[in-house]
Amino acid sequence: MRAAALFLACLSLSGCVGLDKAVAPADRDVGFPDGPPIRRLVTPYDNALTCAGGRVPDGLSFAVGAINDATGKETYADGGAGKMVTQGAGDMIQTALFTSGVRVLNRRDPSISATEHNWGIRDITSMEPANLYITGSKSCSASAFD
Repeated sequence: MRAAALFLACLSLSGCVGLDKAVAPADRDVGFPDGPPIRRLVTPYDNALTCAGGRVPDGLSFAVGAINDATGKETYADGGAGKMVTQGAGDMIQTALFTSGVRVLNRRDPSISATEHNWGIRDITSMEPANLYITGSKSCSASAFD
């Protein structure tokens, strides 16, 4: 009984939306709560990306591969969350390239193209090659400036 009272007290103080507002009949949508409007936050970093993109020759294309945590540092004990370096670095680099306005080719999962080629759905030689491929701590260039 004491645990139930403590739970109800914590729930009432938590600021959560009441269950009556979060659950709706199957034939009716749940309404959105009122909140601040969505807006784009532009930082000096965004301005630098735009400037950098303007300096890249128009014919170059970029592809981003897997960028894994190579530190080897992991911790799961005492509230650790696993790997010490973010596992979203490839997503961040691809987003930065898109933001800069350069041409980005989707190469995040090359196994899709390879499978389509193996099944005879696509001729992999017809795919546009990337001039610059970014992966890990090295970038490879395939005659980028020819």
